[in-house]
Amino acid sequence: MAVFTPENGFGGPDGLAYDAGQRNRLNTRHRAFIEPVADRIRDARLLDLASHDGRWSLAALRAGAAHVTGIEVRQDLIDRAPRILSRDEQARTRFIQGDVFEVMPQLLAAGDRFDVIFCLGLFYHVMDHDRMLRQMLAFRPRLVVFDSTLAASDQPMILVGQENTDSHLNAAPGQHAGNRATIGFVSRPALNIMCRNYGYGVDYVDWEALDLPDTAKLDGYFRKNAPTRRYSAFLTPL
Repeated sequence: MAVFTPENGFGGPDGLAYDAGQRNRLNTRHRAFIEPVADRIRDARLLDLASHDGRWSLAALRAGAAHVTGIEVRQDLIDRAPRILSRDEQARTRFIQGDVFEVMPQLLAAGDRFDVIFCLGLFYHVMDHDRMLRQMLAFRPRLVVFDSTLAASDQPMILVGQENTDSHLNAAPGQHAGNRATIGFVSRPALNIMCRNYGYGVDYVDWEALDLPDTAKLDGYFRKNAPTRRYSAFLTPL
């Protein structure tokens, strides 16, 4: 069942300004990497990294998560979440404003534990990929739902780039010169090595096998002969 609908706050004068194409993209991604593991999300304590406006936190709650903690650096995005979360869902959700690299160690030190972690659309907006994985997997989750643009290379490598931090869809403002952040696109072989070093395997979603009727705004998952491509995956303990 579609989660990202106008009835659920994704559109309309009182909701978030998502158009039909954006809703289709989110619902298709939900089909690809949330629905297949919905039974593993049910009753879980879940950590949503770079939780944005709470959209994937909502998806987790609708899948039956017991509680969701979101970390988001931009307070204005956190402030949008009540538009899509019911009072009951807000009671089962905690949003923390801050940098994921700073907040995750604090949560671990405080004794917080998470069964499932969402790392959706964040991994290619940073350069400290191994550090991020080390911090995530220190919670020993039974599942990490992962979605990122990666370098389309058969070699273990990181393709370095830059992006503007002014956009809420890009890297967070930080210790950079001006408004440009250094980012990195990790290749699948490199991601596999990093995860294996922390005792996790990577199972990639086969987007080609989904038989999608509408791939509008999803071209990143189907790029051919491009330096980068979007991938989804599930990280689980070896």
